[in-house]
Amino acid sequence: MDYLTIVTTAKYLDRCAEMLPKTWGLQEAIKGPRGVRIVNRRAPRLNRHTDSFAIAQLLWREEALEELKLRGEARGLSSKPRYTIWQRLSEVVPKKELRSIVLSRLKRRQEWTGGHLPAPCGGSERMRSTV
Repeated sequence: MDYLTIVTTAKYLDRCAEMLPKTWGLQEAIKGPRGVRIVNRRAPRLNRHTDSFAIAQLLWREEALEELKLRGEARGLSSKPRYTIWQRLSEVVPKKELRSIVLSRLKRRQEWTGGHLPAPCGGSERMRSTV
């Protein structure tokens, strides 16, 4: 992932700060009389060490195969397992382009196995569209 943030309670905040890479963001969940409040303790920074194969795995098998077909790189892969397809995709598509493909595909998905994704709560938070 490009940006990672962990949300924890005060009990684990210091330990998380020590253990996690400096690129990870930290947020503290504080229980109050009106519910739980999330407070930013450290902003996330861009992870410059993303892995192309891991990015490719965010695609469903058929999505990855379709992308290979579009590039004329799917020969002999139709019956192969998804890991083989993801590996080939990560080899033939530059990482920057692969990230863009994955983001586009994720945004186009209408249904997920677990149901529809809920809308962000609060309205003032901005969701990042990065992979």
